[in-house]
Amino acid sequence: MSADLRPRASESLSLTGGLIGVEGLLDVLVCVFEELSRSAVAGEKPAACFREERDFLVLSNSPWITKLHFAFQGEGHLYLIMDFYAGGDFLTLMSRFGDRLPEDLAQFYLAELALAISSVHELGYIHRDVKPDNVLLDASGHIKLADFGSCLCLGTEGQVSTARALHKQWPSKPN
Repeated sequence: MSADLRPRASESLSLTGGLIGVEGLLDVLVCVFEELSRSAVAGEKPAACFREERDFLVLSNSPWITKLHFAFQGEGHLYLIMDFYAGGDFLTLMSRFGDRLPEDLAQFYLAELALAISSVHELGYIHRDVKPDNVLLDASGHIKLADFGSCLCLGTEGQVSTARALHKQWPSKPN
């Protein structure tokens, strides 16, 4: 059944009181998926995440957060130029120890992770995607949080949203 006939077939089934079988349900799902993929909202949502990440990285001057040097947009792409972290990520470090870090290393990295997350909260944000892949290690072995694409801004009343939605006034960047 072609995509343009599917909505009409689904509509006639629901109007006549006919039961929709598995194939009919799949047709409806395909139509909904195709409609949403063409929607302007589908393209705006990822763009908003990248803008939010860029805005957060511009705001941040924390030693615990990846450093953004430049951001620019090309044909359909946003480029974020950041530092290279030679230590790799925490997932790779854990795999070197068979997922069992020695206690002294575990204490060190948990303390650094707590300080890093606290610095994000001090800037008025929630990271929402802290996982070993998003914890990078610099050449000295210290952590840097990365991937703020899903971060949310904390409002004064404890609500969370994007900075744009809250109309948050950006604090001045620390020197």
